[in-house]
Amino acid sequence: MTRRIILALTLGFVLASIGAVKTTTAQQQVPQEICVASWAWTDPSEADDGGWDSPWPNNTVGSRIDLRTLEQHDTAGEIAGYGIFVLDQTLLCNGPGMLLALPVDMDRRLADLEKIALEIGLDLPGGTVTSNTTSEALFDLMTRFASERGVKTILPNKDRLLTVHLGPWIVKTEQVDNFSKHAFILSGIQERYRDIYDKTLNDELPSKHYLRFLTLQMERYRTADWQQFVPEDLPKEAPLPKASVIGDTFVETSDTSLASHTATGGDGGHSWTKMTEAGGGTIEVVGSTDLISAANTSPGVYRAESSLDGGDHSCEMDINIGSGGTRRRWALHTNALETGAGASAEDYYRFSVNDDAGTFRIREVLNGSATTLATDTDTISGTQNLKGEYDGGTLTLYIDDVSEITASDSTWGSQLETGIHHRKDSSADATGDNYECTDLGAPPAARRIIFITEWRGFPLNPPSEAVREKVAA
Repeated sequence: MTRRIILALTLGFVLASIGAVKTTTAQQQVPQEICVASWAWTDPSEADDGGWDSPWPNNTVGSRIDLRTLEQHDTAGEIAGYGIFVLDQTLLCNGPGMLLALPVDMDRRLADLEKIALEIGLDLPGGTVTSNTTSEALFDLMTRFASERGVKTILPNKDRLLTVHLGPWIVKTEQVDNFSKHAFILSGIQERYRDIYDKTLNDELPSKHYLRFLTLQMERYRTADWQQFVPEDLPKEAPLPKASVIGDTFVETSDTSLASHTATGGDGGHSWTKMTEAGGGTIEVVGSTDLISAANTSPGVYRAESSLDGGDHSCEMDINIGSGGTRRRWALHTNALETGAGASAEDYYRFSVNDDAGTFRIREVLNGSATTLATDTDTISGTQNLKGEYDGGTLTLYIDDVSEITASDSTWGSQLETGIHHRKDSSADATGDNYECTDLGAPPAARRIIFITEWRGFPLNPPSEAVREKVAA
């Protein structure tokens, strides 16, 4: 009861201070307020897949942050836990599901009452939130305080940058050169290793697959010390070479269901499993074009039966979204959980493009129930490359290698399967080709560039550029 009284007093003071300094006039999709509030559930319909999103989806700018534990969003429609949303209007952040409203100034110092509200709402021990500013607090909730919240920390990307995204912003980023100042990162890597180790022992992954994960971490963090990534209570086994790429060029001599197709191309050889979630629609390989397309109007979801070596990976495919009609969608899945053939649902990140109006979404899916992490719109046409990437804790959807939307999340990160989602309506179609997924190790070593200003005594104008040598990272 005491905690509830303190929380009520806190919210009263916060709302009063916001009303004194804020205006209700805002330009559309210009950030005006940060709101920590409960997620809202929408039942699936013919017009939309439904799922969890901001209580004010049309007023929410860019990406959201999910503060829930797995238990809090495991059941569809049962509201528990909180998200962080950037709104394009003030005074929307109110009502029974609201925890805290903050100005959009990331450098503003947090009041003690605001820190208490976060601790009570997220069930953190008193005194946990020691961050001084809004940006530091949001960053710490996703990193240093993650274990206290009962969730996994986000990890650095392949450039060793630890980054948190919210709305249209990068909230904060830190360079990670070693683990002395970021011990929680090493613990997070060990937690991923344990997950993959357990999946291997349960025959969900090929034998010794966890040792490929070690090789990937050595590459990402540029170290030969693989033993630091293994939890103390697990055996120390030397790393194995990584494989890192799977793909499919979808070649068949006649129309073939994707579930009956064996992946073609240099990185192929794997099969595809049809998932029965979301209507159980069929994707087929069209023999006359060597493209894939929906064979009916129900959503088709398929998992590639080949595991990557680490949870940090990207998937891409050439898509043509078509034109006319409605409900045309292509989506790529990363970090999918191996659940066995014919499973009714699985867990993954979904990177989707809906029809030629170009509605982009990044969603996190748990037991078939989706949470929207980021959304935006942009018109697309013709054949374009769709790519979804999970790197450390940063999720990015690309069209033709241009970043469209980005979010931060750590729900999944040690799941190694990938897949495809496709839907069309009765009056339109969309096609796909050249599927490829790859582990994200470290970027190529930098090379020193020199400029040759003369050659055998003759001046060169302009100077000739040449690569001289690798520069150690």
